[in-house]
Amino acid sequence: MADHYQATYTWIRQHVTLVIFLVLSVPFVLVIAIVYFTGYQYIKDSITQRANSKLSDFAAEIRYNLDSAVTDLCRGLSFFAESDSLGDLNGETRLSRISSRLGKGTGDVIQGIALVDHDGRILAGDLPYDSELADLKHEEWFLMSCENQVYLSDIYFDSQMHPYFIISVRPVQLEKHSMLVAWVSGLWLSSFVENVRLGRTGEAFLVNSKGIVQSRSRLGKNFGLKLDIELPDPNTNGADLVRFQNQDQEVLAAVVNLKSNGNWFVVAGQEVEEAVRDISMVKVVFGLIIVLGIVFIIIIGSLTSSVLMRKIRQADEKKCEIDEQLIQSQKLAAIGQLSSGVAHEINNPLAVIGEEAGWLQDLLKKEDARNFKYGDDFRDSLNAIVDQVRRCKEVTHKLLSFARKMDSNFSDVDLREAVDEVVGMREQDAFLDNISINKVFDKNLPIIFSEPYLLRQLLLNLLNNAVDAVRKGGKVTIHTRMDTQDKIIIDVKDNGVGIPRENLGKIFDPFFTTKPPGKGTGLGLSTCHGIVNKLGGEIKVSSKVNEGSTFSVILPVKSPVDHPADAGSLNES
Repeated sequence: MADHYQATYTWIRQHVTLVIFLVLSVPFVLVIAIVYFTGYQYIKDSITQRANSKLSDFAAEIRYNLDSAVTDLCRGLSFFAESDSLGDLNGETRLSRISSRLGKGTGDVIQGIALVDHDGRILAGDLPYDSELADLKHEEWFLMSCENQVYLSDIYFDSQMHPYFIISVRPVQLEKHSMLVAWVSGLWLSSFVENVRLGRTGEAFLVNSKGIVQSRSRLGKNFGLKLDIELPDPNTNGADLVRFQNQDQEVLAAVVNLKSNGNWFVVAGQEVEEAVRDISMVKVVFGLIIVLGIVFIIIIGSLTSSVLMRKIRQADEKKCEIDEQLIQSQKLAAIGQLSSGVAHEINNPLAVIGEEAGWLQDLLKKEDARNFKYGDDFRDSLNAIVDQVRRCKEVTHKLLSFARKMDSNFSDVDLREAVDEVVGMREQDAFLDNISINKVFDKNLPIIFSEPYLLRQLLLNLLNNAVDAVRKGGKVTIHTRMDTQDKIIIDVKDNGVGIPRENLGKIFDPFFTTKPPGKGTGLGLSTCHGIVNKLGGEIKVSSKVNEGSTFSVILPVKSPVDHPADAGSLNES
């Protein structure tokens, strides 16, 4: 059956598994979609907002420090410019003292200071580096200083590549629009941003409105580097959040404008991967949940499919077993009907043959037939005819019994007496063949309610088969025992030739026999099967070739409910 239906089972298993997976997957996908578009997006937005807020606070803090320092420096320079006249400032000693006082406590912040007129001529001052040789009137910072009372320039480099920027103050009281100019160290400005830390990839730096870096940073950015970064409107008060590429890495940055210099911006940036790394953890957790969900669906689907297929196989096996029993019953019913007709048709000529043979035997016994020349031969032939007629009658008797045309009545039966009676029928024949028949009875065997004749016929058929199966010197055992309170078991065991495995499914078929021709009709076990069904029991067989066989008959102690005691024939069908 398994081989025949294997393709069907495979098809059913595949489709059942597919349906189970779909049933489990659809709600799982819906739940995942809902969680993704609500919970995950909310968490992602929260993490991004937190990263943005952190960068904005970081940039605002740096701006505050820078604005404070630069504003203090500008105010100090304005103070001296407004408190002294042109004559007071027009002296290197006075300017040197101003430079010292402005740079007091901050090291070499002020690299030089000078008084410059509106034509770019240096009237007096303590000049740095090579500024004495410079033509100031063409410098961009000088032109811008002429237009603004206080001006802070971008970063410049001297001949020795030292960075600096210029603060110019042009008070009203200075004659002819002269201005006080201070050369300030760019390294001092850079110190406010280059050492700050924000995680592994976080950094801060200054850029001007053209995106040119005005400081150094912790991760290697230097003065003069041009960045492709979108800068906010200088009039914007808060921080703008931008993204830009830096060495193949996307950077998330907060950009704020310095209040002390509208041309400068503080950039506090961090690689996106690190800034929102918690999103990666959420993705990992989310992915792990999906993987575990898929594994769970596969396991549940496979287990459910296996259980369903096992149930289907069991149901099919049970159905096949019932079908086989039904076919067996139908075969027995058909054979029974055929056997009944055959038996009746044969019985009539057999009766005539038997009567004629008996009449001839009577004739040969008369005085005038004693001198008949061939009398002995006729007598032998008539005896053979009578024996064969008797044998045919036995066959028809079995056919009629198999066809259930013989009346039967249920009554109390003592199994000890029934077994003793049946063994007594074959004991002498078995003794002549040196075959021992042992009877084993459990204690306290009850009286059962059954059909005496059918029960004796059942035991006799099984005993005949056992005796025929053993060789000379063999052994047959009939063991009667209790199974449960309402069932009793009769085991008929022999140590004969056994039954091949391939024949075990056919031994109850009518006319099936493994005995030599003329020694068996093939109706014995078929009759046993029908009798056991009639008595409301079951019959089982176990056998091994060359080791023997055991037939176990399980009978109810009481009459079966579907076989009333007044049952008539074995089969009315």
